[in-house]
Amino acid sequence: TISDIDSNGSGTGVFVSSGSVTMDGGAIKNNKARYGAAVYLSGGTFTMENGDIRDNECENGSVISGDGYFVWNGGTISGNTNGSTDGGGVFGKDIKYGRTMNKDDAS
Repeated sequence: TISDIDSNGSGTGVFVSSGSVTMDGGAIKNNKARYGAAVYLSGGTFTMENGDIRDNECENGSVISGDGYFVWNGGTISGNTNGSTDGGGVFGKDIKYGRTMNKDDAS
């Protein structure tokens, strides 16, 4: 579990700039950041296998896929909040959930 971290930066829970990171189960919860309180991707790939991303608070998108890839393989994304219209749960262009989603498909 990655939880209860407060930062004014990006990717308080997980920050990936290159390579691949896989989290199998567990939770990323109760984190606060300016961008991507749970996960921030500026490159590379983050894969979540049957875990929870919940109750994170940020200015823009609790999970942000900027220049990286976010692969979601089950679990729950819930209770995330943000101060803008850019995805309280997931915001980005390269998000995979059984298929590739466009930014407008992400929730």
